[in-house]
Amino acid sequence: MKRCSRFSKTLCLIALVACVCFLFTGCSSTRMVDSLDGAAPSVRPLKRLLVLGVFKSDLRRKVVEEQISKALAEEGTTGIKGYTLIPDVTAYKDKEDIRKAVESARADGAVLVVFKGKNEKTRNIPPQVDYVPTHGMYHGLYEYYGMSYRAVYTPGYTVTDTILDLELTLFDAKTEKMLWAGATQTRNPQSAKGVADEAGELMVKELKKRELL
Repeated sequence: MKRCSRFSKTLCLIALVACVCFLFTGCSSTRMVDSLDGAAPSVRPLKRLLVLGVFKSDLRRKVVEEQISKALAEEGTTGIKGYTLIPDVTAYKDKEDIRKAVESARADGAVLVVFKGKNEKTRNIPPQVDYVPTHGMYHGLYEYYGMSYRAVYTPGYTVTDTILDLELTLFDAKTEKMLWAGATQTRNPQSAKGVADEAGELMVKELKKRELL
């Protein structure tokens, strides 16, 4: 009975380690892969920014504009969602409509968030050995010292990641010049909201570093 219990315990430990490895390799994560400085702003810091999401899906455009605006608001900058001024997403291609929206919002600048594409990449996860403490539950005093940790082997495996690319560009409302541009990559995105949340936080960090906010 005791041997069976030990065997079951080992199987549980192996399963636990495998699940943890899977979660860490499969979860969503966003990083800034490029950041470029532009012209000096006509106003510093920028207090009001019009947020324009360039997406084919109107729903995703609204979600992205809301989350980017939220990230700006958390740092004391007012983010004006583009869909509140330009309901038709196809109008984002019209320069005059955008200029009117910037004027209507009384914005210091505009942030364009553009979906650049999605692709898949395969990577190999090497095998590994984890040492799991046994806490002396199944051993006596004299055999515990050498058995206080149990080695659990996890075989290697292949993971296919989905990579989503966004481009974020900040323009000056007065001069229409680019102030900053950045590119993000999200591995295994779970939702448009999650991607926009993480991209917004990274963008705000870059803009604060440059004292644009």
